[in-house]
Amino acid sequence: MDQSRMLRLGEVAERLNVSISTARRLVRRGDLPGCKVGYQIRVDREDLDAYVAQVRAAAAAGQQAA
Repeated sequence: MDQSRMLRLGEVAERLNVSISTARRLVRRGDLPGCKVGYQIRVDREDLDAYVAQVRAAAAAGQQAA
């Protein structure tokens, strides 16, 4: 896996506009795939993009049902 594709948890939190603890919780719950590199959690950019697309699709489906 290309290291430049891996994001630190702080970068993930910034892109999602959430706190680092919320980003960590998403990874721990398995909502967002991540892996530990030493003591740090990293998330692949493609996995983050897929997660965002999934959340947007779920939000759009919820709005259409209303």
